[in-house]
Amino acid sequence: MSLYKQPGSEVWWANISVPGHPRLRRSTGEHDRVAAQRVHDEFKAALWKVDPALAGKTWGKAVIKWCEAETRSDSELLSLAKFSKGYKDRLLTAVTPESIDAALSFCETAGTYTRYRTMIAAILNLSDVKLIPVTTSSKSTCPSDCALAGNGCYAESGPLALHWGQVSAGTRGGTLEALCDQIKHLPKGQLWRWAQAGDLPGDGKRIDTQALGLLIESNRGRRGFGYTHYDAFDDHNADAIKAANDAGFVINLSADTLEDADALAALDIAPVACVLPIGTTKPLRTEGGNHVIVCPATLRDDVTCASCSICAVPGHKAVVGFPAHGSGAKKAQTVFFHRRLEFA
Repeated sequence: MSLYKQPGSEVWWANISVPGHPRLRRSTGEHDRVAAQRVHDEFKAALWKVDPALAGKTWGKAVIKWCEAETRSDSELLSLAKFSKGYKDRLLTAVTPESIDAALSFCETAGTYTRYRTMIAAILNLSDVKLIPVTTSSKSTCPSDCALAGNGCYAESGPLALHWGQVSAGTRGGTLEALCDQIKHLPKGQLWRWAQAGDLPGDGKRIDTQALGLLIESNRGRRGFGYTHYDAFDDHNADAIKAANDAGFVINLSADTLEDADALAALDIAPVACVLPIGTTKPLRTEGGNHVIVCPATLRDDVTCASCSICAVPGHKAVVGFPAHGSGAKKAQTVFFHRRLEFA
């Protein structure tokens, strides 16, 4: 059936199958069946709007194209074979940094990990797929009062959790200085993301301004962006975050509720991002009048951070909303509603 309700829920869910895509099951957010059907049709139409350059292309075909482009060494082919054992064939639109990191969990050193990522990037570049560089920070950088810590944080479960655990244990990754050197060598204008897991350098209470300064300097001429749960109402942290944004290193303030988003936006020091309930698909306005858009990459399979990049736009005014996702989505959603009650 194309529309259905989950047990105990009055909300209609969409169940859509389109050739070349994994089956989509997503809440329409609607109680009325007619309205739900309209949302269902929008979902289905979006699935058909895949970038023509990637339509029908798979990881397997990209690998063959790379192998045939020039003679590859035995070492490269052996490395490729090892990686492919843990990475099933899929559409190129489903090849993400997170899925690659999960498949590279066998890498024991930073050098090995970098070598594999370089090879994979070359394969994807040959097929016109651009993955932006992404970093991961240790769990020790996370603010101690983050409401999502152990309570629905998407990075604490799934494939990313394996990678994050190794980074936090010091068995993968390197020094901040080495990372900054790599950032300096990125092409001018290169989009990259700071901390897919973890937060800004700091002790969990206060941001390390010296370390952040190194990142700001290395990012000059590039388009780095990230998110932070550090307390932006603390003058020390607020000044550090504002300095980063003023220098073009876009750090979005992370809100757990719409009321949080209004309060953070009022600081006028950085863009704001906010968690939203599971299945949210429509834009909305907060009580404070701030416009909230739903992250396009959560709505369409053919949109990625690389093709959207709104979170990397300095000074953008719209709050970017991220529907709770991952195995901890229900917990994250509970934080959203519980904290809203606290504000009421």
